[in-house]
Amino acid sequence: MDLGTYIEHNGRPAVRFERTYAHSVDRVWAAVSDPEELAHWFPSSVEISPRAGGVVTFSGDPYTDDAPGVVLAFDPPRRLSFTWTQDELHLELAPVADGHCRLTLINVVEDRSAAARYAA
Repeated sequence: MDLGTYIEHNGRPAVRFERTYAHSVDRVWAAVSDPEELAHWFPSSVEISPRAGGVVTFSGDPYTDDAPGVVLAFDPPRRLSFTWTQDELHLELAPVADGHCRLTLINVVEDRSAAARYAA
């Protein structure tokens, strides 16, 4: 299993994950931005207003209250960032050889102690 790497993102503690998938950028973009696709792996139901400054609505997570977030960046099919409770999630996609896609996820966390837990 690959672990995350501790970094600082704009002066805040964060964990960076990078994975390469045997899918196109468009396919991976759908997996990270389409509410029906997000339902397969994200812990909350998600509705996204597809624009910077738009609202992200999270609901149905048994471990946290329903909460709104804000879309920080929306640049299909390459970049999506949004707030989620006290965190920020930054996803970037890049094509690599043979139609594969590299996904970089930066999870900005509230405090450094949470970063180690998330990295594992």
